[in-house]
Amino acid sequence: RDVYETTAHEIAHQWFGNLVTMQTWDDIWLNESFASLMETRLSQRLVPELDTLSDYFLRTAGTLAAFEGDGLDSTHPVRAHVERPDEISQIFDEISYGKGCAVLAMLEAYIGPDRFRRGVSAYLDRFRYGNARTEDLWEALGAAGGEAISPMATPWIDRPGHPIVHAVLDGTILRLRQRRYSLLPRPDEEAPWPIPLVLEVDGTRR
Repeated sequence: RDVYETTAHEIAHQWFGNLVTMQTWDDIWLNESFASLMETRLSQRLVPELDTLSDYFLRTAGTLAAFEGDGLDSTHPVRAHVERPDEISQIFDEISYGKGCAVLAMLEAYIGPDRFRRGVSAYLDRFRYGNARTEDLWEALGAAGGEAISPMATPWIDRPGHPIVHAVLDGTILRLRQRRYSLLPRPDEEAPWPIPLVLEVDGTRR
């Protein structure tokens, strides 16, 4: 299983990294997060008996490690600003791989797999043999999905940390509250993250 996933990850870099290369090191997540997403998807299609999707978010590119590391004050955004050459190696970590991969999977679920695929294909086609930025991906996904993606997606890659959503059902009213996940006390309240939610009520998705 590890052999298939690692091979798929590196093959994915033929598209995400080689065919289309990030414009600056700040956007290295475009290479690594997509390759991390593809490693499980390709393995599932080629070797379905491995059932690589069953524990996808626990295994892929250290997503669980990203969840834990993102709870520390030392974490960084998925799109980390690089100012000096010696900082480059520091951003090849579970945040750029695992958290970025989870954000892409969230966007795929939000706009739908078919629209997500069309958007990514358009992104690769438009910027092949060239350089791209995160905003270029948002534009392609927005065009495919029929709505602007940047307002929802940008905070997830430009802000450190992630939220935990608490849900309380009060009769027929569902009350939701979010707070940044932290392993240490955080007295300061932060602006809420935009979170796409799908509810199923009496068999109907809303």
